[in-house]
Amino acid sequence: MFKTEASTSLEHLCYLNVLPNEIIRSIFFNQVNNSVITVGVSSVNNFGTLRCRSTTLAHIKESKPELGTALLTSESLKWPGFVEFDDVNKKILTFSSVGG
Repeated sequence: MFKTEASTSLEHLCYLNVLPNEIIRSIFFNQVNNSVITVGVSSVNNFGTLRCRSTTLAHIKESKPELGTALLTSESLKWPGFVEFDDVNKKILTFSSVGG
């Protein structure tokens, strides 16, 4: 839920899960472009692959999170890897451990 500027209370706008059986593991508000970045996993691959997506506040207010943009698609982000957000330096840190 997000508190909108026009309201004085919290109101449900939409779910950020856009894939079947998707679980959002982390959420980050990107102040640079007023978007919400989500990191999620899905049962499609046994919850092993992290998927990052950026969704603008406009799309969230319109209840259209599926219009978000996939991020880090060239990265292999698999468990036990992770994604962290550095708000101070405006960086994203990723780690993926490739098992043998």
